[in-house]
Formats: sequence, C-alpha cells, structure tokens
Amino acid sequence: MAAGGVSVLLGIFPGLGALVLTLFLIPAAMIHFHKAREAARLKEAILAGPCGKSSTSRQAVAALGDSAVIGNFTSALKNLNLMAPTLYLALAGVEPILIGFGPDGQLQGLLTRL
Repeated sequence: MAAGGVSVLLGIFPGLGALVLTLFLIPAAMIHFHKAREAARLKEAILAGPCGKSSTSRQAVAALGDSAVIGNFTSALKNLNLMAPTLYLALAGVEPILIGFGPDGQLQGLLTRL
C-alpha cells in the first residue's frame, strides 16, 4: 500500500500504482469484514462463559468486543471508499510527473528529459 501511495504521490508510474492500490484494497476490506464478524463471535463466546458472570466483567467484555467490531467494520468501509478514487486514477489515466506512460503509450515525465 505504501509503494502504491508513493507511486501516485510522486508520479512514478501513477496509473500502475493506483491499480495496485485498488487490487490491494479489495482483499483488505474483506479481511476487515471477516475480523469484525470474528470479534462479534468471540465477544459472545466470552460473555457466555464464566468470565461473563459478573456485571463489571460483562460490561468490560461487551465494550471491548464492540470496539473490535466497530474498528474492523469502519476499516473495511474506509478501504471500500478508497477504492473509488484509486480505480478512477487507474482507469482515467494520470499524467506522470517523474516517469510513467503517457496517453500514447510512450514513457513521459521529468526523468525522460534527462
């Protein structure tokens, strides 16, 4: 993800960097959705056991579980939202600043002028 971001930011093959970011964000979102479901399941399993008998323990486990679920769910939504601009950049084309392929398929950018 860092390499794709640097690629787009610096204009080093930015279209390719945006495509890599898009492809990275799809499984990243799915992993976070899975982790949110797993956190909810674990919270319920802990609450059903001996640790969930006292009122204080129940509140602590419930708060911790809810935090894990919400954190993973919002991270998944963030990844899905980031896919829109990265997919746009990959499909619409981005002018390379340092180096990249132009609309004609030729290398363009500042590094080609050296």
